[in-house]
Amino acid sequence: MAGRSSAAPIAESAIPAQGGRLLFTDEVRREFFHDRKSLWWVRRNVAPDKKIRLGHSTCAWHEEDVRAWLEGLKGK
Repeated sequence: MAGRSSAAPIAESAIPAQGGRLLFTDEVRREFFHDRKSLWWVRRNVAPDKKIRLGHSTCAWHEEDVRAWLEGLKGK
């Protein structure tokens, strides 16, 4: 496809800071809640402002965002 450029360059400010591994719902459930919470509960409650939606029900979070969210809960 001559004449077509690849994707537009992304401004550095648009690239998120490194937040550790990208964890999916089942990984968050297993690693942080030891399978004591349902997948539904994790999707609905864990760090809602940091959740990365990848589809209708597929979600992911950066590991550091989940840790920071849990630390914030300890103070309440």
